[in-house]
Amino acid sequence: MDRLSGSIRRPNPRRRVSDVYGLILFAIIYGVANGLVTILRGMAVPEFIGPEGYGIVTGALTMPTNVMRAAGPLMGALAWSAFGNYTPVLWGLAAIMLVAAVGFAAAAFLANREGTPPV
Repeated sequence: MDRLSGSIRRPNPRRRVSDVYGLILFAIIYGVANGLVTILRGMAVPEFIGPEGYGIVTGALTMPTNVMRAAGPLMGALAWSAFGNYTPVLWGLAAIMLVAAVGFAAAAFLANREGTPPV
């Protein structure tokens, strides 16, 4: 219990206001992005593969997201227990985003090189 009591600090009222605006901005951006992905997924799958395999492909696209949403809080709690803060989690997420961006850029480059029009 000593370890936890040392990390609890009194909140700073001046900082709370800026944190609230940041949280509101994050919620708006997250909501817009999530809504766009939902719409895009519903339109892109039948466009590329047709209506025959829609259920199977949509399930395959949705499953990793749902698994990670379920595992995320547990993994965050384990990281907090192991490291005492969320800094390694943030660095890990930054690395994952970098790998995804490089993969997307490589796929776009290869598609353009082979003469396939970008979607």
